[in-house]
Amino acid sequence: MTIAQEKQQAIVEELIKGLELGVIPWQNPCAAELPKNLQSNKTYRGINYLYLTYIANKKSYKHNIWGTFLQIKNAGGSVNCGEKSVPVIYWTITEKEVTNKNGLKEVKEIPILRYYNVFNIEQTNMKLPEKQHNNFNPIEKAEGVIKANNPNLIVSVSGNYYIPSEDTIYIQKPETFINTNEYYGVTFHELSHWTGNAKRLNRPLESLNKDRNSYSQEELIAEMASSFIMQELGLPINKTNTQAYINNWANFLKNQKEALVSASSKASKAADYIFGRKLNEGAGKEVCHEQR
Repeated sequence: MTIAQEKQQAIVEELIKGLELGVIPWQNPCAAELPKNLQSNKTYRGINYLYLTYIANKKSYKHNIWGTFLQIKNAGGSVNCGEKSVPVIYWTITEKEVTNKNGLKEVKEIPILRYYNVFNIEQTNMKLPEKQHNNFNPIEKAEGVIKANNPNLIVSVSGNYYIPSEDTIYIQKPETFINTNEYYGVTFHELSHWTGNAKRLNRPLESLNKDRNSYSQEELIAEMASSFIMQELGLPINKTNTQAYINNWANFLKNQKEALVSASSKASKAADYIFGRKLNEGAGKEVCHEQR
């Protein structure tokens, strides 16, 4: 196991441990800042999104801005004495010449997991930025996002769900929910399932009823994606988590640890799709030059 793989495993285990204590890593009840890089101002994605936000909440940081030692130095700051960094995971692609089964030389792309360390801006002597406030109405923005996707959405009389074979979302009337935020949270959950259709991000939705692990993975993607969307819209998640809900995900992830990394990556892609962003467009791709 490489050092980067060990770092990734430690991140996953810490998030699962937090989950067992009742902290849902993909839920941010306060709709706090998105985790952003100090230099690029881009949002971290996938497992890094979960982990940095989890750490920010755990440490009671008021800002979710992160930078490497060099980035902080280049910005005119320095890390406070005794502060500890946390890892950010990313992939690079290296090319290797190989001989194929026909005896011909070809170039093969090989993904390599790497990491770099970051500090929260509150671990430095830098002047803290003023908290940014959305200059839009979250409800109007949420409605605009839904309409822009133009899903086949039907008012349901019982339950909320997405049927892949019909490519249709069924949602109960808003007044049947506890509050407006719950309504949009559920709607974006089902819209996240909708992104998995073969016409969109092409996740294996049709076979979910045959494989419990695949079903749980898809549910996790939708749970995370809807939370990412709600946080970006500035809509707090008012979901009351039962112990059964927490135990269900804790048990699943303890037995399927790789699912947390995979699902969080796919959830970021689903959120990008719903917001109309091209994949990885302005989405905080963790690249090599940020590791120092």
